[in-house]
Amino acid sequence: MASRVSWKEQKPALWTALESCLRGTPESGKGIAISFVKCSTATSDYSGLVGSHEAILDQLCRCHLIPDDDIETIGKPNYDQIKVGTIKEKGTYIRIDFRE
Repeated sequence: MASRVSWKEQKPALWTALESCLRGTPESGKGIAISFVKCSTATSDYSGLVGSHEAILDQLCRCHLIPDDDIETIGKPNYDQIKVGTIKEKGTYIRIDFRE
């Protein structure tokens, strides 16, 4: 039986890059700040990066994780991307900060 290896141990370079992207406090609207980090084998231009996350914002609203995706509610989301070496490292990471 194989022993479990934490995600940090499997992908240390990706984990370090993610930590640097998600460090600090993102801009916020009315108490909600959202950050997206896209990990892909190819990088996107800014309009493609923002457009590729619009469906995710809509689903966050439909799931009632955020009340609305307008600029007054969430402000300007942060978008970042990391170029990874393998398909197994691809994915999108989302950070949602709720403030009082």
